[in-house]
Amino acid sequence: MNKNGQFIAALLEASPKTYAAGAALALMERDEDTSSAIDAMGFDELVAVVQERVLHLAQALACGRVEVFVCDLDWTLALECGPGISKELLREVLVELRASFAGGLPDMARQLVDEYLERGVRFLDGEGIELIPEPDVDPELDALRQRFQAALLAGDKHRASDVVLGALQHGVSIDQLQSAVLGRAQVEIGQLWQQGHVTVAQEHFGSRVVENLVARLRSEFDTPSPDKGKVLLASVAGNDHDIGLRMLADQLENEGWQPIFLGANFPDDNLREALDDYQPDFVALSVALLSNLQSAARTIRTLKASHPQLPVLVGGAALRRIEGLWRDLGADGFARSAADAIAWANAQRTA
Repeated sequence: MNKNGQFIAALLEASPKTYAAGAALALMERDEDTSSAIDAMGFDELVAVVQERVLHLAQALACGRVEVFVCDLDWTLALECGPGISKELLREVLVELRASFAGGLPDMARQLVDEYLERGVRFLDGEGIELIPEPDVDPELDALRQRFQAALLAGDKHRASDVVLGALQHGVSIDQLQSAVLGRAQVEIGQLWQQGHVTVAQEHFGSRVVENLVARLRSEFDTPSPDKGKVLLASVAGNDHDIGLRMLADQLENEGWQPIFLGANFPDDNLREALDDYQPDFVALSVALLSNLQSAARTIRTLKASHPQLPVLVGGAALRRIEGLWRDLGADGFARSAADAIAWANAQRTA
């Protein structure tokens, strides 16, 4: 993490809504067309969107990686930012934020913030940035995912279960079902919810069905004796997602590890206590969102302060598109998939 960036991030995080509201008001007063676009979207909605961008800007500054901010903008555009906002309006938001920060930050902080915002404007104007592309999806597995996802959104848990268990009987592996069907459907439905295309009820229903199927697939494992060591698994504080981590725990157990699964949004101090309780051979942390980056770095610092030799593995969507970001958090390894995590874990035993 970047020390100067962490200081600047703290300044931004102290008043994100103030900066967001100021930029939104300035846009309202700019011209009639912009004001009409904001009216159509809703002023409060715009402030919420801008506030999120300020907080992600803070995450990028703390990491010292402008790619984090650009990745957030890319994700925001993919979700259409919510009802009624356009790339053009998002660009003008960044322009107004530059003006807002110009009068409210110390010189050193203002210069770095301006550099990051200017890079964001250039990205929205079409200047690319190197991000790791999402891996190709196997067409047959993606067809399974689509059928499974359609059943979830229709509220048909029996049909959803039949898709998964039928595929298992026809030779699709548990690893493939977990990663390419259950996991991807969970992500897709979460994104549809953020876009406003599915309801909270549909998103929650889908999560519960996925959790039940994860438990059902767990019963299919011929679990060996846990002779490889203990693994402590947790989602960092602020990360409420743990289904993917649960699936990893199951697969590690099937490989002969003893998982200690602590679940979502686990506080740092309690995690440090868990190290003394369980004496794990390594820790696996889930970092699902870009907004979790500082939390993940704090968690790793806390663990390393008391157990400096303990290996820490990280994974999650927030780390997949930016090369080497996991190193900036202080981790010892990064897993893009459960298979990567298992390979890394097994390598620790022979190191």
